[in-house]
Amino acid sequence: MSAKINEKISQEDGVIPSVAPSESAPARVLSSADSAIADLIKEQPSLEQLSQMKIVSHEVPNLLKIPEEVLPLHGKKYRYGWLSKNSNELAIAVRTRGWVLCNRLNSPQLKSSRFSAHGGVEQAGMLLAFMPEENYVALFENGPAKMSRARVKHYTEDIFKNQDKNAPFQVYKPEEGKEDRD
Repeated sequence: MSAKINEKISQEDGVIPSVAPSESAPARVLSSADSAIADLIKEQPSLEQLSQMKIVSHEVPNLLKIPEEVLPLHGKKYRYGWLSKNSNELAIAVRTRGWVLCNRLNSPQLKSSRFSAHGGVEQAGMLLAFMPEENYVALFENGPAKMSRARVKHYTEDIFKNQDKNAPFQVYKPEEGKEDRD
């Protein structure tokens, strides 16, 4: 053979210089975010393809719409809602507020394709949950109104009930006059 010492013989082209791959082409290391961006850039259309694109509709889907399988029960027997997947918020909502996570046992009306590997219904980073309608009304619709009425009553009536007339100071209590009633 007539090959030089610094060169290797290839069966395809003949002679290839013996250079390490890192010396011939610099390798680029990308972060996961940069790698995802690079993948998106590869998918982008050319100018010619872009000029041929037409808008068919511009309706943005609501990712957190209540599934159609439970709509007949929603607002009648149960109230459905989406809970954050954040473990602290989820634990509070389930353990103290009475929400029940939808799963295969308590929600057989849901399509089996809606359930994730963990057994719940997950969509857009949220978990589907429900509670009985009367509990929802008591907690979230009537509850705040009752608390507000109780606070107003406390500050307008109850605070004056146990006043000691002989105390060194008194809490001012406005009295209605004839001109206030008209």
